Order: sequence, then C-alpha cells, then structure tokens
Amino acid sequence: MTAGAVDAVAVKICGLCHGADARAAAAAGAAWAGVILAPGRGRTQTVTQAAVIFHAVAASMRRVGVFVDPTAAEVLDAVRLLKLDAVQLHGDEAVGLVKQIRAGAGCEVWKAVRVRDPSDVVTGARTWRGRVDALLLDGWSPDAHGGAGARFDWAAAAAAGLPGDMRVIAAGGLTPENVAGAISLLRPAIVDVSSGVESVPGRKSPDRIQAFVAA
Repeated sequence: MTAGAVDAVAVKICGLCHGADARAAAAAGAAWAGVILAPGRGRTQTVTQAAVIFHAVAASMRRVGVFVDPTAAEVLDAVRLLKLDAVQLHGDEAVGLVKQIRAGAGCEVWKAVRVRDPSDVVTGARTWRGRVDALLLDGWSPDAHGGAGARFDWAAAAAAGLPGDMRVIAAGGLTPENVAGAISLLRPAIVDVSSGVESVPGRKSPDRIQAFVAA
C-alpha cells in the first residue's frame, strides 16, 4: 500500500451477477459482496438470483443489497429473505423513509451521496449524521444512480472536509490502478468497486479483483 494510505481498508465488490464472480471476490479477500436489487438497472438481480449469488460465498463475505428509492417493505423483505448485513440506499430517499428502514432492518444502513461538487459531501454528512451507519461517496452521473464508473474530485472532497465522525465508503470510478490514491486522500473504511473490476459489463475479472484488493 502506498505511503499515507490507511491500514485495514475493507473491499466491497458490487454489482455481482454470478456466483463465480462472488467466489472470485471472496478468494481475493474482499469482505463485502454487493447485489443490485433496484429494478431496471444493468446489473439488477431478483431476490431469488441474489440468494444464489450470496449462497456461493456462504459466510465468507458480508451481504449488501443496493436499492434506489425503494419502499420500506421492499427493503425489509429483502433483508429478511437474504439475511443482509447492510442496506445501501442509492436514490433520493427521504429522511423519514431511511429512519423507518433503519429501525426495522436490524442491519447496517448506508446512504449514498453522489458528489458533483465538494459541498455535496458536507451537505450529505450534515443530513445523514446519526441517521445512517456509513456515508457512501459516489461520482455523479446524469445517466445513473451508481455503477457508471463516474469519479468525483477526491482531493477537493477531502479539502472540503470529510466527516471524521462518520464511516466513509469510497465509490465511483475506482480501479486497481487508482484505488490507492483514493484511499490516501479519502481515508475510507471501505472501498467499493463494480465496473472497475469487470471484463465486460456484469462479468467480473478475477485478475482485476485480485489486483484491486492487492492495491
């Protein structure tokens, strides 16, 4: 790891669509497996499909379900059926809905903030401090709520003031080639990658997963 980087940063491999890819992530040492449960996305999985993917790694990885503007019932049903360890909310969810989900889920709740301007980090921390278990910083794209490989300005976000009293998850445009730089600037608890370790959309590359974890 490069100088200035943070020790013991966990890795989440997101957008998993195949059990073999989940096994490759587990073999590389990734701690978190993420499946998209929001309808209509390129890597969307049904609850039944997600169960097969998570079964491939059994207890070796923690399970994350990714949602975009869901109902509380949709999230809580998925938590129960899939035994999720974390819920990632990636839309424009209202504070009241997030509070309801967190009260009923019995697992971690992460809120994504899509960063177009460094002030979005400050505003996101102010809005979600004490209301979620982690703040996920993702790049902003006009075409998607996430998984678009869009980077934000890590240095500017760090200069604007990262929330030192919140767990930060770094996402958006991460690759094996740049993740060490993101870690050194953002000092996250978790780094989250999807398209940056793919050979084609929806199919992970074991070699790139290995390289990402190593970096």
